[in-house]
Amino acid sequence: MRIVVLAICGLLLVVPAHASDVFGVWKSEVNDEGNFLHVEMAPCASNAKLVCGTIIKAANVVPEKGDKKRQAELMGKVMINDMAADGANEWDDGTIWAPDDEETYSSTMELKGEVLEVSGCVLGGLICRGQDWTRVK
Repeated sequence: MRIVVLAICGLLLVVPAHASDVFGVWKSEVNDEGNFLHVEMAPCASNAKLVCGTIIKAANVVPEKGDKKRQAELMGKVMINDMAADGANEWDDGTIWAPDDEETYSSTMELKGEVLEVSGCVLGGLICRGQDWTRVK
């Protein structure tokens, strides 16, 4: 009996995460101006097998310093688009829209506990930048 229990416990440890593990609300890193975003990850409307992320909050760590007009413009924008699961806790083949330069980049994501590593790249992955997002809910 003890061997069966240990075997089942071992199997539970190697089961890969499902796309739903990334679903929820994530907070971006705070940029140099003190701005941050909350992005809600959910199935894409066009294809429920893919993951998309929509900006649901744009704010500044010092509310009086935030650009209220720009924050309002960002609300509801799709930031992460068409991310496909690629193994346990990884997504790729999607895009990310960067609000700071209003450009769209090829993107990957990797879930590490309660941190989502999000990156965008150009030139076939030669030049990349990324952030560690933390789970809000």
